Amino acid sequence: MSSENPVKMPGFIKKCQISPDAFVQMALLLAYYREHQRLGLCKEGAHTRQFFHGRSENLWTVTSDAVAFVKAMAHLDVSCAETKLHLLRRACMSHVQRVKEAMSGLGIDRHLLALRQVARERGETHAALEAWADSPGTPLLLESSQAPAQRGPSGGFGSAQAGGFAVSYSIREDNMYLHICHRRPHSSEPEPAARGGGRGGPGGATGEVVEGAAGKLARGIEKALLEMSVLCTKRAATAMVNSLSTLEISDT
Repeated sequence: MSSENPVKMPGFIKKCQISPDAFVQMALLLAYYREHQRLGLCKEGAHTRQFFHGRSENLWTVTSDAVAFVKAMAHLDVSCAETKLHLLRRACMSHVQRVKEAMSGLGIDRHLLALRQVARERGETHAALEAWADSPGTPLLLESSQAPAQRGPSGGFGSAQAGGFAVSYSIREDNMYLHICHRRPHSSEPEPAARGGGRGGPGGATGEVVEGAAGKLARGIEKALLEMSVLCTKRAATAMVNSLSTLEISDT
């Protein structure tokens, strides 16, 4: 099941001296935490195109700074706006630094993957590498990747984890476009990509519950983006007028 959602926002994030990508990543974590009351393995794809044959690196987005911001937004009241804004800026700065490190070849995910592959080819087994690769007790909850803005709303990708979410997003000057996919829990196969059906979608009661997962996350992300925008600038307060009822969701 997937939802494609154009989230309209003023192009003020850069004016607030915050990375748009980091801003969206914090919104994803906040929305997920509010819906599920937990955070676990969440990753963002980063490219390493500056290197010969460079492809990608995985950036694990749940850090101590991100957790501090998410919990402050979820549990502190409106009187703590300055504290929330400080934690948001700190979490975004930390995220940007880690993205730069990943793009510069200083990430650990692909390095560990290569070490495990070399060890297997040599007939060796290293417990630490196998534990990192498999992690059966730690499911991948949320995968995300930023799509080039010039591509427009061109779809996304599916989650590798049963019960997990995959979010592809495109950031433009005056809006963001998100494609959210939820993989059915306890299933070895992705959910069917049949279009139509509105918000409830086809499939009866069970289908409605599963198909609602991406829609709920979409609404949570928009709420998080609007609340975070209000923290950053008073002009964004007018964005609250565009309530969640303006969000259009197409289930596939």
